[in-house]
Amino acid sequence: MARLFILLIIIAAFAIWTGFALRADNRFYSNLAFAIGGFLAILAAGGFFGLL
Repeated sequence: MARLFILLIIIAAFAIWTGFALRADNRFYSNLAFAIGGFLAILAAGGFFGLL
């Protein structure tokens, strides 16, 4: 189960990194990537908290 949350954190990090990369080109997709990354990070943090 912990592997799933680690995978979610990695995917969230890539989504947030993509948001920074898209910032200069397209604000809509950049904001969308930030929203998806933030949602996945909150999900992963909640999962880790639930495992404790």
